[in-house]
Amino acid sequence: MHWPNDEPRSWRALYHALLGEQLRLRIHTAFWQSDCLPLERFESVQWLLADAEMNVAFELDQAVEHWLVQGQWPALTEPQKMFLAVRLEMAAQLVHELSGSPVAIPLDDAELLRWLLVTWWERRGVSNAARSWLLNKWDEAHPDEDEESPVD
Repeated sequence: MHWPNDEPRSWRALYHALLGEQLRLRIHTAFWQSDCLPLERFESVQWLLADAEMNVAFELDQAVEHWLVQGQWPALTEPQKMFLAVRLEMAAQLVHELSGSPVAIPLDDAELLRWLLVTWWERRGVSNAARSWLLNKWDEAHPDEDEESPVD
């Protein structure tokens, strides 16, 4: 992973590095822009995302391991790239929440990235991605309304 602009190791630099890796995949997270999930309930979106990602999860975990060892992504299919980009984006969102924290990064780069992109993703990432997708769709459909969101 490349720390941006030779920044010192920090949550903020990690956030920018994760987004940079997402861009290096040269794919937009079409998942966020798609209407392929015409669902309105969080649990339904979460289930559908988990089910779809399960088909490539093992390969994605291997791709993360390859990246951590080799410093570059292996050849990936477009669906694998999309789901990997979603993992990177969700990890970046989590890290962004910590970017103002004075707490030092507790692990070395490889351990932290493995935890974010594999372990945390398996435990919380899918639900965070489903929540982000649903809130994004809600905001698009209700730009000026103060209605209660379906996730609250």
